[in-house]
Amino acid sequence: HWDADDFVFNGKEYSAIIPTTGYEYFIEPCFGGGAVFLWLKQANPDLKCIVNDVNRELVDLYNHVKDNPDTIIRLMDKWEQLYLVLDLEKRKDFYYLMRTTYWESGQHMQGKVMKSALLYFLMKTSFNGIWQTCKESHGEFGTPFGLGNQTDKVYDKEQVLAWSKLLENTEIKCGDFETLEIPESSLIYCDPPYVESFTSYGTIFDEGRNDKWIKPGLKLLAKNILQMCEVDEHTKWGFDSEKYNVSPRENI
Repeated sequence: HWDADDFVFNGKEYSAIIPTTGYEYFIEPCFGGGAVFLWLKQANPDLKCIVNDVNRELVDLYNHVKDNPDTIIRLMDKWEQLYLVLDLEKRKDFYYLMRTTYWESGQHMQGKVMKSALLYFLMKTSFNGIWQTCKESHGEFGTPFGLGNQTDKVYDKEQVLAWSKLLENTEIKCGDFETLEIPESSLIYCDPPYVESFTSYGTIFDEGRNDKWIKPGLKLLAKNILQMCEVDEHTKWGFDSEKYNVSPRENI
């Protein structure tokens, strides 16, 4: 989720269908890994952005990468050093110890940089970097251990610093997409979770929730139920969808 090249394989598609200028705000109601945000901010560094995600753990992590990158790096360096000298079985044990520590940190650690750094370490050493919960995690990150095949590093500190810089003039919110206030002259890029996905995001996203994306002002953007809209009178972009059939340059 944090690699700077996450968006590369889609780079040409992004540049072909998403304008980089002509609006004041970029809005992403389901931020997730932020690949489109990353691409846009590198194309237009002064762009004002509002990003939102319902996942409090993820939002806290982004906020601490934005405000406390040095602390994140210091803790990650410490855990990385301990982890890399271990063999595979001991790495697995270390991972599950860290995961239990994360769960046991409880609500009193919610929003603290230590808890977010623990989450980041788990994300970088878990199975395929996917987000899953489990019964024992009580709604928090619970993905199992990954391959444990890191050689010289667990993470890239330069990417943490780069993300911190990109997030400087970005407002990071945590809440339901329906409550998000949208300023005028905004480009909205919507990438909701897959309906009934194997990946669990700690919230229910079924057909009913998915259909709430389709309302006046929303335009579909082609990938999964990927959507983009502008809230002023100059709606310019939209793409055919198998389910909703919204046509290019059609005003709603």
